[in-house]
Amino acid sequence: MKRILFIILSVVVVFLFFGISFMRLMGPRIGNTFSTISSELPGGYGGGGAPEGVELYAPEAAPAYDSAANSDGSRSVVQAVQERLVIQNADLAIVVRDPKGSMDQISALAQEFGGYVVSSNVYQSYTSMGKEVPEANIVIRVPSERLDEALTRIKEDAVEVDSENRSGQDVTSQYIDFQAQLKAKQAAEEKLLEIMDQATRAEDVLAIYLEVQRVQTEIEQLKGQIQYLEESAALSAISVRLIAEAGTQPIEISQ
Repeated sequence: MKRILFIILSVVVVFLFFGISFMRLMGPRIGNTFSTISSELPGGYGGGGAPEGVELYAPEAAPAYDSAANSDGSRSVVQAVQERLVIQNADLAIVVRDPKGSMDQISALAQEFGGYVVSSNVYQSYTSMGKEVPEANIVIRVPSERLDEALTRIKEDAVEVDSENRSGQDVTSQYIDFQAQLKAKQAAEEKLLEIMDQATRAEDVLAIYLEVQRVQTEIEQLKGQIQYLEESAALSAISVRLIAEAGTQPIEISQ
């Protein structure tokens, strides 16, 4: 039994001796090999960086928007959004002594303010007693920044203001959406024209031409919608109903 234990102990000592010697001999080689591999890794542990021909991903910086203008002189997105596009309109019903004369004055006012007359109409109405009295309707457009001034001037000659309503519609988001669609359609048109120039077969040219026509029609429609919103916001509409004072007189009952 003692002899078996002695043999096992001797074998363990021999293995320990050879193991320590091997580690001392091979340690520098293992360290050098690890350093070589690390230096070849992209941005490796050894600080060697990426191998030749391999580009590491670098996220692009987000575009910076000024509060005034970009470097090319164009307006920034922030400024464009801050400038709201609002359509303002007004409706009036006023009592006047002479509806036809007041209508002519309002028409002259529109021209004075740099606007124009959309429509005008004079007609005859009847009171509850069957009396015929004149009435008139007129719609004008004036610069939106002068809407308050125009309403004040219109009401100056009124005997009575029967009703007055003002409305405002913010169309900024719709306007921006139309502009984005227009830009996309114009880019598509440009690309289609390039493809058509490179086409060689007659059927290909015809198919691309028809698609160009469709895109151009949509571009013109978008331009019309954008122009309508711009003009509606720049020029406020004022609709005025002119009621004759004679038609508002109380009924006199004879004794």
